[in-house]
Amino acid sequence: MRKVLVGLSVLLLVFAVCASAQKRGITEKDLFDFVWVGDPQVSPDGATVAFVRVTVNAAKTNYDTSIWTVATTGSEEPRRLTSGTRDTSPRWSPDGKYLVFVRSGETPGPQASPQLYMLAMSGGDSWALTNLPRGAGAPGWSPDGKWIVFGSGSNPDDLAKQGKPPTPETRESDVRVITRAVYRSDGGGYIDSTRPGHIWVIAAPKSSDDKQQPKQLTSGAFNEGGAVWAHDSSRIFYVTNRSPEPYYDEIPQTEIYTVSPTGGASQLLTKVPMGLGAMSLSPDGKRFAFAASASQQPVQSYTQPDLWVMDAAPDAAPRNLTANFDFDIAGGLTGDQAPPRAGGQNAPMWTADGKGVIERYAKEGRTNLAKFDAESGKMTDVTRGDQGVLSYRTTADKTKLVYTLTTPTRIGDLYIADR
Repeated sequence: MRKVLVGLSVLLLVFAVCASAQKRGITEKDLFDFVWVGDPQVSPDGATVAFVRVTVNAAKTNYDTSIWTVATTGSEEPRRLTSGTRDTSPRWSPDGKYLVFVRSGETPGPQASPQLYMLAMSGGDSWALTNLPRGAGAPGWSPDGKWIVFGSGSNPDDLAKQGKPPTPETRESDVRVITRAVYRSDGGGYIDSTRPGHIWVIAAPKSSDDKQQPKQLTSGAFNEGGAVWAHDSSRIFYVTNRSPEPYYDEIPQTEIYTVSPTGGASQLLTKVPMGLGAMSLSPDGKRFAFAASASQQPVQSYTQPDLWVMDAAPDAAPRNLTANFDFDIAGGLTGDQAPPRAGGQNAPMWTADGKGVIERYAKEGRTNLAKFDAESGKMTDVTRGDQGVLSYRTTADKTKLVYTLTTPTRIGDLYIADR
């Protein structure tokens, strides 16, 4: 497999300022100078990668995130694409003409809620797509380019109050009454169980003058997410757990639903007795692939995750491809080489013929990519070495892989490789 380092020289941490400088060991203060590459996304034509550049801010109190692009030939220097310092989650339109991303405000408060923004690759400023009181995130284009799915925790009361001055009757108390065992998340703050995340869509505009209103597709008391489009753009698959406190459940129950982007009731597809990682749909649209840990009785403190495939059909049951593979599927490494923000989520990658699934695995302090036969589970290494593969994507034609790779002496460089 031929591997090319994409030109990210501006992202390399250099400790020596000249050839004669004395080498030294790394110190804790060097962390302030780290530059990370997160969430790489390949353009539909395979010529460009958009990614999130993550740095420590000037005050050394937080992280700045901005979106950059670089040519996959490695022949050009990266260039900054967005002007914000809280820009994440770049996603290409299917025709490559637009990029949707998430931008958060820089000043704490209601105005800091993340919103979807759009940028035309032909030039011009970006513009806001959403203005929801509880923000928006996790965007995903429909394959036909007509819709963008996303998640939001905004509820009808929030929408009714938006833009109106607060009154004593409508002011929300800042007193928190804790009634659940898990009430706060690392990096996310307090969990508001009264505002679960739901599935929304917005029609894709073509300019800042083309105003579109977002539409909420799902509702209720439980979080929904993990949206995956059907290849014909007619349906959105999503996952949910309808247990109020699922961390108490000995056997988690993940439910997979489908819903039309035009609205209507969701339809239950199947239930899976596991917590699922990100799902990906096979090229023929008939199967899902995902990583998950099989439920065990009695409950174990840790269960090794495996790679599973499952028909995208009612009442389907998953099939374990790696039951005899004694290493962690989708496993990662712990350390400061990974982006502390905006790393992006990985999902299994199907081969073009649908006969194989490429996924990361952890083994003896390394993480590499391997291809697993979608029927037998037979494993073939795709990458090798004393290294850690962090984020990984494939080009639209699935002939190349784009991934970030870290070693003990490299923070994380961006590579492209032929399949």
